[in-house]
Amino acid sequence: MESVSLETLNKNVLALMKDVAEMKEHFDDCFLTAEEARNVEIAEKELEEGNTTSLEDLKKELKL
Repeated sequence: MESVSLETLNKNVLALMKDVAEMKEHFDDCFLTAEEARNVEIAEKELEEGNTTSLEDLKKELKL
C-alpha cells in the first residue's frame, strides 16, 4: 500500500470541501419552494386555458 503524507491528504480534503461547497451552492437552485411550485402550476393552467399574453403582445402593450 502506498503511503500518503498528511500534507497531501490535507490538500485533497480541502479540494473536496471546496467542491462540495460549490455543489451545495448550485444544488439549492434546483428545487422550488412550495409557493414557487404552486405558481408554476397556476401559470401552466393559465397557459393551457389560453389566458396568457405573449411577450411580443406585452411589449406592444407597454410600447417597449
